[in-house]
Amino acid sequence: MDDQPKDRGVAGLIVELVTRLQNIKLGHGVVGRNSQIAWGGITLALAGLVVSAVDHVIWLAAASMALGAGAVILVPCLNVYFGNKNPGAALLEGAQLLTYQQMTLASKDVPAIQPSAPMPPPPKEPEK
Repeated sequence: MDDQPKDRGVAGLIVELVTRLQNIKLGHGVVGRNSQIAWGGITLALAGLVVSAVDHVIWLAAASMALGAGAVILVPCLNVYFGNKNPGAALLEGAQLLTYQQMTLASKDVPAIQPSAPMPPPPKEPEK
């Protein structure tokens, strides 16, 4: 098979980009959710560009390009910042995050909290 680029036009490039991006899998944490939101923003920006090209609406093209640039630049920067501050929550969710936090506490020799019966309520004082 040839590894040489072929002239497929914009539609061919979009199809190739979508097929390559479908293989990217991120965790279910904050980074994974933000990335899905960013893909939605990029898709919306691309749709706006197509509509503005067909209808020749300049303000829609500018707004679509601003939305796409914002999604491409802002979301990864925020993901990296959040991932540096909270590595567990960035990629893990739910029970996986709890297990990660328990393992972190266990590595610090903090004793695990043992489940016990609930404390009884304090006795009521007699009315005077």
